[in-house]
Amino acid sequence: MSSAQSEQQLSPEGPRRKRRLRPSEEVRTLILAAAQRCFATSGYAGATTCQIATEAGMVENLIFTNFGNTEALFDAAIVEPFRTAIEKFVERLHDRGDHTLWAIS
Repeated sequence: MSSAQSEQQLSPEGPRRKRRLRPSEEVRTLILAAAQRCFATSGYAGATTCQIATEAGMVENLIFTNFGNTEALFDAAIVEPFRTAIEKFVERLHDRGDHTLWAIS
């Protein structure tokens, strides 16, 4: 077998190249970005892990390997970034001495 043949896998459609293995951080980043798009479009109840995997360009089981379940994925993709943004916003207000936000409550 030639080296070119060893670089390819046989499939019903003919030879194809092996996929490049992505680092786990890259996989997580791609899944999170796809999840954000899908949750924004379809909502929590409407977005499926199959849809998110397709959007990310990977197999569905990588979602469960990296996040465990849909709720954990939603937390990582939506809740945590939102929480971080709010914390930074409040910190900036505090640093500026702007307490008008506190007067609202």
